Amino acid sequence: MEISFINVSEDYEEEVNLGIKAKEMPISIFEIKCEDIEQYHYIFRGVISILADYSTRLITIISEPVPLKIPFDYKQTVLKGKKMIQTDFIDSSAIGFLEVYFSESEYRNSDDFLCIGEVQSWEVKPRPEFPPLSFIDLKGLFAFSEDLKIIQCVVFEAGFQTGFLAKLKDIKS
Repeated sequence: MEISFINVSEDYEEEVNLGIKAKEMPISIFEIKCEDIEQYHYIFRGVISILADYSTRLITIISEPVPLKIPFDYKQTVLKGKKMIQTDFIDSSAIGFLEVYFSESEYRNSDDFLCIGEVQSWEVKPRPEFPPLSFIDLKGLFAFSEDLKIIQCVVFEAGFQTGFLAKLKDIKS
């Protein structure tokens, strides 16, 4: 496993696989790159167990009326033909579901990520613009790519990053 930091810039959303642009500016962005698919799944489960200790939600923005079976409570809003689903807080029992959900995300026309915070508002923009979202108490956004074997982390609070990286070090050993 390798952790590499990406330069934060005004157009950082083009560097990460979130599919959205937070109105808040991140303080850092890093990628966790795994050597193989087994390591990716091991690190994925570890990251989810870390995030379950925070107020983490699954966010999905979808443009097609695809039925999604999400096994936790959620609320949805529809805007200009797009639907945003925001779940209640996840816990460690969600690991198996999320592992399958994110591995199948390439088959949906959706943007899926985990969020420590809560979506306050969002707008739909014409492609290729990223939908801007604003958040309440935003600490981090997390995107997952099984194909590329990477986990991308966009961090908005220094204290969170310090704690997260310390816990991440524990799972890789």
